[in-house]
Amino acid sequence: ISLLKQLVEEINTLSTTLSHEHEKESVLMILQKEELLMETAAKLGNYVSLRQAVDTTDSQTVAWMGQIEQIGSECAKALAIFDRFIQEIVDLDALIQSDPLFEAYAYLLKETKADGQYRLSEVQQ
Repeated sequence: ISLLKQLVEEINTLSTTLSHEHEKESVLMILQKEELLMETAAKLGNYVSLRQAVDTTDSQTVAWMGQIEQIGSECAKALAIFDRFIQEIVDLDALIQSDPLFEAYAYLLKETKADGQYRLSEVQQ
């Protein structure tokens, strides 16, 4: 859980330092941090779920579930900022073609950009 807390802090900090002048580096950091966050949260979630399946009365398991959910919600704004940053990229296709890593995430990046038309503005949120 401490690793998850640390990742959330890093993600929140990263969300304040994004720059379209350094778009490639910013997107690379977004992808790396989000992947690590999702992987860590999934492992913790799976462990807690399995532990609860063994003993549904275990209060420690319930406490961990609550902690994981709370920690995860603490980076929701940063994740929305990441999405908005990707949606603001003018030539996303060129960025994707500039790096094999981005090509691996092409579907995610393109869907994130396309979903921008449905996202509320910062003021509306």
